[in-house]
Amino acid sequence: LKRARERADRDRQTFSADDLTELESAYQLAKQEPGAERHAAALRPLLEKYGASNRAGCAVLRLARLTTGPDREQWLNIYRAPLPSKTDYDVGSSDGVGCG
Repeated sequence: LKRARERADRDRQTFSADDLTELESAYQLAKQEPGAERHAAALRPLLEKYGASNRAGCAVLRLARLTTGPDREQWLNIYRAPLPSKTDYDVGSSDGVGCG
């Protein structure tokens, strides 16, 4: 939980309040989508626009948990790799995400 708070604090320093509201709304809406494919499609805009956010890391990890086999491996590889961003921190590393 401490890690999640630290990452949320970094997001507040990096993104505007409007950005944070938009990305959290996108994350919560995507969680309601049934099935991994629809869930992934709903999360794609969040990943593309806010790839450096903690929520993007949470989204990728969530997709890895929802899938199996090669699909799961694909999401885990994305989770482990640095996500492209204009920020100075790496959400893609295994210690870079604190999902609360």
